[in-house]
Amino acid sequence: MKIGSVLPEKHWRSGKKRGEKQMNDTEKRLRTYRALTTNPEWIEILQDALALQEREEAEYAVREYSWLGFEWFEVHANPQTLKKMVTLKLLNITFSSHSATHYKIADPPLLREAIQAMSEPAPLV
Repeated sequence: MKIGSVLPEKHWRSGKKRGEKQMNDTEKRLRTYRALTTNPEWIEILQDALALQEREEAEYAVREYSWLGFEWFEVHANPQTLKKMVTLKLLNITFSSHSATHYKIADPPLLREAIQAMSEPAPLV
């Protein structure tokens, strides 16, 4: 049986399974805002991660190498917290071995927007 005979070409080429819907921008935005409002202590960790990721990716772009990502001690957070962020799709694991796990922010512009929105004072009604 050919793959194309079961799934339309656009699905099997994109790696999506039948019935799996793509998350749209609104769902991503809601998930990100919900994670930060539920866990406001993560904001400082994620700000450190954003700054570190921007700095390192710019530095590695000049060298033409790719950066693996940050480790837990570089953002002063315990690994369990970072793993929760991975399950909520705020972070991605980019490398994992017995001695190290490296992370990158999944959507830096969206995370930056959410952090900025949460740090602004709420308008008076």
